[in-house]
Amino acid sequence: MIGVFISHNHQDKTFVRRLGADLAAHGVRPWIDEAEINIGDSLISKIAAAIDEMNYFAVVLSTRSVASAWVQQELEQALTSQLAERKVRVLPLLLEPCDIPPFLRGKKYADFTADAGYEVAFTGILKALGVNPGDGGLLFDPFAKECGRHQFLHRRRRRR
Repeated sequence: MIGVFISHNHQDKTFVRRLGADLAAHGVRPWIDEAEINIGDSLISKIAAAIDEMNYFAVVLSTRSVASAWVQQELEQALTSQLAERKVRVLPLLLEPCDIPPFLRGKKYADFTADAGYEVAFTGILKALGVNPGDGGLLFDPFAKECGRHQFLHRRRRRR
């Protein structure tokens, strides 16, 4: 299963939750801090392990996230992992106009700056992940382990 770590500033959480739900509906496992980190967990070790575990690292770019020390550290780790192992692919997601970090300027980004552009940008992400937008997929349940449920609920086709 394809896994995507979603790095973001907490003020962009509404967008991140929508993105995570849409990815899950297409059979992609989103890694979002609020669903994965429990009380008492070490933030640094949990995040570091997740970045190494996931196939992709999506960074939500906003004025808040580019100023965030946490997002910068997560991005540095993902880029280091990408260079060292060629395993993690960094996917920039532009949520709003902002100063894109220099090391991401040469990468094509998914442009979510216009409301009407969400579907187009999201389809671009699915293409980058190798997922056919019309297929749907197994719905991933991020709380399955804690609640004793199956991790994948059912196969669901995407509505058009």
